[in-house]
Amino acid sequence: MEQDGEHRLERRFAGADALSGHDPADYVTGRIMAKAPDGEAVPVSLLHHKDTPLDGSAPLLLYGYGSYGHAIDAYFTTTRLSLVDRGFVYAIAHIRGGTDRGYGWYLDGKMSKKMNTFTDFIAAGEGLIAANYTRAGQIVAHGGSAGGLLVGAAVNMRPDLFAAIVAEVPFVDVINTICDASLPLTPPEWDEWGNPIEGTGFLAPVVLAEKCIGCGLCQTRCYAVNAKEKKLLKETAIRVEAGEGKEDRLTHGSYIDLRALEEQHRIEEQQKRIEESGADGGYLPEFLD
Repeated sequence: MEQDGEHRLERRFAGADALSGHDPADYVTGRIMAKAPDGEAVPVSLLHHKDTPLDGSAPLLLYGYGSYGHAIDAYFTTTRLSLVDRGFVYAIAHIRGGTDRGYGWYLDGKMSKKMNTFTDFIAAGEGLIAANYTRAGQIVAHGGSAGGLLVGAAVNMRPDLFAAIVAEVPFVDVINTICDASLPLTPPEWDEWGNPIEGTGFLAPVVLAEKCIGCGLCQTRCYAVNAKEKKLLKETAIRVEAGEGKEDRLTHGSYIDLRALEEQHRIEEQQKRIEESGADGGYLPEFLD
């Protein structure tokens, strides 16, 4: 036997593989495409034992992350096999916020589009149920850090789907954390989550009738961070309650770009002033500041 460390290491790994009892033929891998609420196809990678019944009776662990453009590779690891050997289906939801389907997939899961991350994960669970891999109430959601935010939001939005949540170091106090510039990791995070201190890219949950869906993005209830934003949200909520703005109707838990909302209100106010002046809609520079 060679005496250098590299060859001894190779011998040890070879022996471990031979004694592990692992037989690739015992396992089945696959992929389904789940339909998100907006029609996007969300890839879901799958692993299960060849003897696991696919009649909806199997428990399932659904893993997701969906932030920072991090793509989740469906790589081989022995840590999943113990669970799969005991009858679980293991699934990875390649949701928006990652780059699993390109850079646009990442952009469609951040800032004003962050809700897509959560609804993609829920859609993955629904797709797995529809394909008879499991049933509602037998899914265990697993995520860490930003993935902990994901599973926290998902279980609050659709508690009927999940039997348990594994949230590792979950990022579930986003508003307080991202508003505290004294924390060393907060300023670098503004590019991902927005900077509510400066009002750039900040997203606020829409409040209707002072209710909250408990999405996990704030500690206690949905709120805006300053009086100006609260006024914009209140005006929007009143318009929606009155049945106005059908094209951009908002619901509990929707997320909006406050800068875009402010611009929308500015344009509407200008139009109102034009109409009140009796003008025919022509160019009126005094109203277009």
